[in-house]
Amino acid sequence: MKKFTLISPSNFYVKLLLLFHFGVFSSIIFAQHPLLDRLSLSEYGGKVYISCIIKSGSTCNGIAIFRSVDGIDFQPIGKIIGVCGDINTPVGYDFVDENPIVNKINQYKLELGGYGFTDIISINIIDNGEFGFQVRPNPVSQKATIFFNNDQSEETILNLYNLSGEIILNQKTKNNVFELEVSKLPAGLYFFELNQNKAYFKKSGRIMVLPK
Repeated sequence: MKKFTLISPSNFYVKLLLLFHFGVFSSIIFAQHPLLDRLSLSEYGGKVYISCIIKSGSTCNGIAIFRSVDGIDFQPIGKIIGVCGDINTPVGYDFVDENPIVNKINQYKLELGGYGFTDIISINIIDNGEFGFQVRPNPVSQKATIFFNNDQSEETILNLYNLSGEIILNQKTKNNVFELEVSKLPAGLYFFELNQNKAYFKKSGRIMVLPK
């Protein structure tokens, strides 16, 4: 199991700002605990990054990290032994879960020794596989989500076509996901393309819309 790394609060915030600036984080969630100034959860490159800052004047007897995919059965995946925190200054720690459960919502909580558990924080880990995208669910009746690789936050254009080759939907994003509302579309097979302003980036796939 991989231990936490000690970081200063100032370096923690600088790190977050740099990662946001370069589009590294696919998502980030914040949760609170009476001992914490901040607890954050993010994902990049298939790994989950957990960071926390313990308030000045607060200490605990060790930190343990737990993970679950059902919100019930939490398994320990890391820990730090000994006194954590400092009487005089905030102290930051970070941890990398290098093997989260792919295509599942990974749920995490920390146990701060002597002060119980933090709230549960969750993140969806999507493996886009060899094609660089994934459609969930597919077939679909109401709403489909297209996940795709976009670590550099490039503008991506989505075109959705019917069987006659007509564009029936066009969207743009700089994120790594498209949400498609298909409940008003006739049942049948549709094709989509993902395009960026790069010669090597062009992805295409199919979506099956079910009868209502």
